[in-house]
Amino acid sequence: MKESAESGASSRRRSSGTPALDWSTQRQQLRRVSSGSNFASAATPEDFIFFEQLPLVLDLGTAFIKAGLGGEPEPQCVFRAGRPSELEENGKLIPSIYVKQTAAETHEALKCRLRIALDDLFFRRLSIQPRDRAFVLCEGLMKNSSEKAALVELLFEIYDVPSISFIPDLVSPLYCCGVDTGIVVDVGYQDTRVLATVLGCPYLRSLTAAGVGGASVDRELRQLLRASFANEPATVSLVESLSPEQIEEIKVTCCYVAFDLQEAASQREKRDAKRREAAGETVEFAQVESGVEAFKSEKAIQFRVNKDTILTISPECRWKACEVLFGAADGAISSIQEAIVESIRKCPFEMRRLIVQNILLCGGTTQFRGFTTRLAVELEAHLAEEPKLQTLRRFVQFGVPCFAPLLRAWTGGSMHAGLEGRQEYTKTEYERGVPVPDWTSWIFHSLPSSEDATQASAGNTAETHEPSSPETH
Repeated sequence: MKESAESGASSRRRSSGTPALDWSTQRQQLRRVSSGSNFASAATPEDFIFFEQLPLVLDLGTAFIKAGLGGEPEPQCVFRAGRPSELEENGKLIPSIYVKQTAAETHEALKCRLRIALDDLFFRRLSIQPRDRAFVLCEGLMKNSSEKAALVELLFEIYDVPSISFIPDLVSPLYCCGVDTGIVVDVGYQDTRVLATVLGCPYLRSLTAAGVGGASVDRELRQLLRASFANEPATVSLVESLSPEQIEEIKVTCCYVAFDLQEAASQREKRDAKRREAAGETVEFAQVESGVEAFKSEKAIQFRVNKDTILTISPECRWKACEVLFGAADGAISSIQEAIVESIRKCPFEMRRLIVQNILLCGGTTQFRGFTTRLAVELEAHLAEEPKLQTLRRFVQFGVPCFAPLLRAWTGGSMHAGLEGRQEYTKTEYERGVPVPDWTSWIFHSLPSSEDATQASAGNTAETHEPSSPETH
């Protein structure tokens, strides 16, 4: 009777619009998740159970590592790759012990380096237990396969995770736009990678790389600083003593991408003239439409190196450091716009019009002021020089999602982690000896042999050219 009376009273309170106060629930709602997540707001016990089941999304980039729980718009922590965070003791920073990455790295040394980084990530930065938590890895299509194998071995054997899902980091940014077709341009630290995706399927034959990235800007900036202070030996020695972190800080705070259509056209003509003369081709240049105002600053910026030293960054150094991204560089593909054009050229003609309508930029280097405008101008000029691609200029569009370019690959992986039915590589499959899934392994088996390719090319010579517009009879 007492229970029925209490239930009746509670039902009358709900019907009258006055909620019943449960102070135990209120205290639980005031709790905050210890990991510092955006999910850490008013939460119920059911929410905490859901929090414990959220997968962990990892994006192991060359320069930065992004990690956080799936379903969130931003990672919980973003830190520099290569070493754990520095420890602080009595106000002094003590660098942690870590294993450096070398060109000839053994499997055991690779596992040691990755385990130190993962221990620092799980138990120091995120403060979570990786056991019994699914993982989603944003994998690089051009990364070393031995590093991927060592990472999978550590997650299953040391951290006892139940399953791992893999998603290419050149496909996951498309989740941020809500589309399944487009071109992802990842301007990373070491290089730039371009991949086309159609209807959710990455077209791996369009994968193109350019040897320019954030590290190229760092090297160019240091050389420009040396040249600008060539008559001041003390300042030159100061420039030589700048750490990579200080060079990056100068790059982020002072540098930008300048665009002047007339000047850019003249520089492109000089660069293409040298390249075509070396190849024995005729020199022809497309005219660039002048529809964008010039953007260039004549202001110098003073950068404080330490308490007593200030370094003046000249106006030329501020914009010339980023010119390496759009100019000549070592490698077959020497600039970002040429890599995009090469990737489009590798796609079948029926795909090209679809993919150019959503060009998505990702990577911290694309956050330079003026980068997108300059790239659009350079890309239009290069498409105009291609007889088979010049009709695509009016269809080119750049996707602009609300997420930062540096985090778009991770955010796409976070959205993928919240989907049902995603493919997982379980620990049971790993123990049975099932090979680790590889997105690019099938392409080498699907390529025809040299004899088959010769016969196919001899029999299909009439189909090598792209068909023109349909004729009416």
